[in-house]
Amino acid sequence: MAELDDVVYTAIGFAVLAFQRTQVARREIERELASIGRSVSSHVREAATFED
Repeated sequence: MAELDDVVYTAIGFAVLAFQRTQVARREIERELASIGRSVSSHVREAATFED
């Protein structure tokens, strides 16, 4: 029975690690998209003032 417990705890540990890695990747993507959004917004503002 102890061996089964070890297997279960190990599987849960790997699942938690996988979830955490997914969260880190999501945050990195969010930061990158926010940066791109700021850049696009800046370019749009520049283009709008150029036309005036």
